[in-house]
Amino acid sequence: PNWLEALLDATRRYPDVAMFGSTQIDAMNPNKLDGSGDAYFAFGLAWRGNYGHPLSDLPEEGETFSPCAAAAFYKTTVFHAAGGFDERFFCYLEDVDLAFRLRLKGERCIQVKDAVVRHVGSAISIPKSDFVRFHSARNNLWLFVKNMPGVLFWLLLPGHILLQVMWLMWAALRGHFGPVWRGFLAGFEALPAIWHERKTKPKLIRINIIRLLTAMTFSPIKLLKKENVTIKNTSFLRK
Repeated sequence: PNWLEALLDATRRYPDVAMFGSTQIDAMNPNKLDGSGDAYFAFGLAWRGNYGHPLSDLPEEGETFSPCAAAAFYKTTVFHAAGGFDERFFCYLEDVDLAFRLRLKGERCIQVKDAVVRHVGSAISIPKSDFVRFHSARNNLWLFVKNMPGVLFWLLLPGHILLQVMWLMWAALRGHFGPVWRGFLAGFEALPAIWHERKTKPKLIRINIIRLLTAMTFSPIKLLKKENVTIKNTSFLRK
C-alpha cells in the first residue's frame, strides 16, 4: 500500500535521477524475491536481480543497472526523448534496452528498497516456456549489439560470442535447444538493420565509460546465482 509514496519520496531525494526500480516479491511465495532491479553482465546477458532468492538477500537502496519495468518510475521527459521502449523487442529485456540507452545519455537508476510490490511473473507467457526462451535469446543479442558503445563493443565481443555458444550448449543439455536456437536465428536476421541504425543514428553518448562499466558486472558467479548488488554510494546523486 505504500509503494507509490515510497517511489515518490525517492524522486524527491534523487531529483536528478531518471529511473527508479521497486522491490518485487513473488506473489505466489511471499518469502521469496521476484526481483530487486535488473543486472547486466558486461559480456552481454541481463537478468532480474536476486530472482527466487529469500527476502534476506534484498540489497539496500542504491544504484542498479536498470529497473524492472514491472514496477518502475521513469522521468517522463527523459522517457519520451529516448523514444520509449523499442517495440521490436515486444517483451523481455525491453526495459534493460531502455535503461542502457538512457545510461548512454548519462542517466542513472536507483533501486528503492522500501517500494514493495507483489508480482505475478510471466502470468501470460508461462515461466520458462519456449516463448520466454525464444524472446530472451533474441533480445539479449540485440541488446548487446545495439547499445554497447565504441571500443567496449569490440573488446567485449569475443566474450559475448563465447557466452552465446555456452548458452546454446546449456540449452541443448537441458532439452530446450530449439526455441533458443530459433531466437538466435531471429536475432541474427535483424542484425543488419540494427547495425545500420547503430552506425547512422546521432551520437548521444555522454556517459563516462568507467561509470558504465561500474554499473555492469563482470562476475560469472553473480550471473549464475542471479545476484544483484546495488551500488550504495549514492550521496552524490542526492538532493
